Amino acid sequence: MEYESDATERPWVRVHTVGNRFEADLLVHALEQEGIPLRLRTYEETPYDGLFVPQRGWGALFVPEEDEETARDLINRLMETAPLEPRFPSNGEEGDQGEGEGGELP
Repeated sequence: MEYESDATERPWVRVHTVGNRFEADLLVHALEQEGIPLRLRTYEETPYDGLFVPQRGWGALFVPEEDEETARDLINRLMETAPLEPRFPSNGEEGDQGEGEGGELP
């Protein structure tokens, strides 16, 4: 599943790896409220029934390069106040890029 709130072509960067659907919904809603275009790429794999979610996360949020700083600031503020513990590296920390992905949306 891929969610897009803006389909224009521009460079997109990964800003956060989400651990579950609830976290994704919370962050998607907040980014949309700020007018930040986004793409949500999920790592759901029906045949494997979530087997790889603990390794890769439930999904990843991507924003246009020019909105990266604003999106990261918003996500950081929400993650500090929300009762969610991030389970995956985010905001440019080691491991956030994923294997072979380079942080860019394919």
